[in-house]
Amino acid sequence: MDREGYFYLGRITKAHGLKGAVQVLLEASNPDDYLDLESIFVEHKQRLIPFFIEEFSLQGQNRGIIKFEDLDTIDQAKNYMTSGLYIKEEEMSDEDFDARESMDVIGFIILDKNLGNLGTVSDYYEKVGQDLLAFEYQGQEVLIPIDESIVLDINPDTQTVHTAIPDGLLDIYLSPPTKDEDEN
Repeated sequence: MDREGYFYLGRITKAHGLKGAVQVLLEASNPDDYLDLESIFVEHKQRLIPFFIEEFSLQGQNRGIIKFEDLDTIDQAKNYMTSGLYIKEEEMSDEDFDARESMDVIGFIILDKNLGNLGTVSDYYEKVGQDLLAFEYQGQEVLIPIDESIVLDINPDTQTVHTAIPDGLLDIYLSPPTKDEDEN
């Protein structure tokens, strides 16, 4: 099944009540961003089926209850247990779009404006207040903050990340540990 152009929002976990509502587990950065959706796509038998939403409420941080139009009994709801939930990419929140785009950079080549090719992005770390790109440089893992002054451009077409790494940042990773650091 081709999911190009769709964003995985979560999955149905179980029926809720007797009138066709379902409990869902959401994997979105901020589920509140999706409470006003008019419709959602439910994966069923290798196809994405559109359903209109009658009611959508959150139950905690990443769980919710959805009542779909035309799903009126618990037996109907049970047909969709464990089904994935998708929305069109253009309905994604900015936060989820940025997070997905950032995660997609693993394997991209890092090209610094002063130092040239530094290597390939090996990991992406989401940290409170500052996300980081990781790559190996001269045998050491290097972390660079994702900040507009350092990461100048991410080009998915050429699979490159253009950077302007500040003077001295790489030296921190390449310098041998001091005697005090060895003793700790």
